[in-house]
Parts: sequence; C-alpha cells; structure tokens
Amino acid sequence: GSVALPARRRGYVSPELVDVGSEALSALHSSRPWPSVDAQRVVQCESGGDWAETNGDHAGGFQIAVSQHMDKVARVLGHPVSYDEAFAALLNSEVNIAVAEIIYLDGHWSAWSCQP
Repeated sequence: GSVALPARRRGYVSPELVDVGSEALSALHSSRPWPSVDAQRVVQCESGGDWAETNGDHAGGFQIAVSQHMDKVARVLGHPVSYDEAFAALLNSEVNIAVAEIIYLDGHWSAWSCQP
C-alpha cells in the first residue's frame, strides 16, 4: 500500500508513495498507459497529492494548465466547456486523471515540470 507523507513539498519527488485517496489511487492504477508508481510520484511532486490543489492556471492533482488543455477537458466531459467549467472539472480526480492520460499519450511526462 501507499503511505501518507508527513510533509507536503511541491517540486519534491519522494521515493515513497503518497496516499492520493482510495478512489483516485484506484483510477491511477486501472488500465492506464503509465506506470502507476510514476503517476503517483508526479502527483505527489505537483500537488502534494491534493486533488483540490490550485496554483494560478493549474488545477488538480496533476496540476494541469487549464488554459492549455480545455480541449482535452471537453473531450473527457463530452461537450464544449468554458474556462471556469474546465477549471472546476479538473478538481475532480477522475477528470484530472483522464485529462492527464491524454496529455501523457502525447509526450509521456514531458508536459510536467515534475518527472518521476
């Protein structure tokens, strides 16, 4: 299993796994194109494992740049979205993970400042 780290430090990739919540953890592991341990490390580094984390234009566990990826949010949701709707949707772990998967398929982890 994973362990919760006592301190959250953005930009730090821990050798330990972060507790990202049981539903989110399940979504990270189920039928994704990435090694799940790598995904957990990126989420830990980007947001401290907090799916509600926001930082300017970036939202959710994977800290997805909303303005750059609204088209991908729309694909996941199945309809056009406003910026505010995309931002709010990315705070849902399932949507955040689904959009992260699309980004990952375009260039693996290159879109993230945090690398596994």
